Amino acid sequence: MRRSVKVFMGLFVMFAGIVTIVHAEEKLDIYKQLETPRELGVQTLNDTTNYAPSGNNILTVKVVDAVTGAPVPDCMIFVRSNKFSNEKQQVYRAEEGKTDAGGARVFATLYPMSYSLMVEATGYERLNQEVDLSRGTGAAEIRLKSASGKLAGRVVDEISKKALSNVEVSINSGEDVAKTDAQGEFVLTKVSKQGRSGYIFFQKEGYVSKGYDFYPEKIKADNMGEISLIQMASLNGILMGANRSIIGNTVIYLISEKDYDTSVANKVNLDQYKGTILEKQAVTQLNGNFNIKEIDPGSYVILFGEGHYNMLRIKLQPGENKEVKLVRQK
Repeated sequence: MRRSVKVFMGLFVMFAGIVTIVHAEEKLDIYKQLETPRELGVQTLNDTTNYAPSGNNILTVKVVDAVTGAPVPDCMIFVRSNKFSNEKQQVYRAEEGKTDAGGARVFATLYPMSYSLMVEATGYERLNQEVDLSRGTGAAEIRLKSASGKLAGRVVDEISKKALSNVEVSINSGEDVAKTDAQGEFVLTKVSKQGRSGYIFFQKEGYVSKGYDFYPEKIKADNMGEISLIQMASLNGILMGANRSIIGNTVIYLISEKDYDTSVANKVNLDQYKGTILEKQAVTQLNGNFNIKEIDPGSYVILFGEGHYNMLRIKLQPGENKEVKLVRQK
């Protein structure tokens, strides 16, 4: 009798084990049939992460402009969740799709649970919003704010503080361009509010161009305030010989004082390296005259002559039109 009971118990345990194995295999089969969603930036917990099978709950999303209320078509919506779990595995449910011409999109294969929506549209700020489908079918209205804003300011001459008109102001190499009016004021209307850094550039003929890195969220009241530009200088002169003869058709080189002194200190051959450190140059006319325009204010060295260079140190102030007389000694 005892022997029969042991045999019976052994068969029962074996049968239970087989059932357990079959059940486990069936459970795994469920996840073998899972759909493979496209990359949505969903972060998985480990390499064995699965995606949950489709449900039949419906979510209707309507996307509109936060100001005008107009529908936003062709808007990308990402639906994500991490509420499913399969023992040691974390299972995600993810879908995506674009809104139609009426700004609507329907997701019809969701589960009764909470989801996170990430909404993106050209010209609008990205928005994240939670929705709850725990009671079944649901709807959500997404109101997107414009990603562009205004940025104003005023440009003046650094010395005189007078307003500068016709200054070209641009962002990110022409993403948005404006020009200052008679009062030196400008308004850019397509400045991104997405928080990314940008580059704003100011340029006007006869002035040293100026550029800034900026972050939209750090600009108070959408106004940069006052920006000053430095007026360029110019150099006019005549080249003469030691006997006061006029010397034409000769190159005049203008090099920054710092670069010149560094070159001399390092015993650099100026004939070989002047092309890389040269600021400006001009060729004397038959009457010996020369002119160099649009020079950044600062300290310079003028080199002139052939073979053995003569030199003259000068300092140019903002807006200065300096006259010099160069005499070649050799």
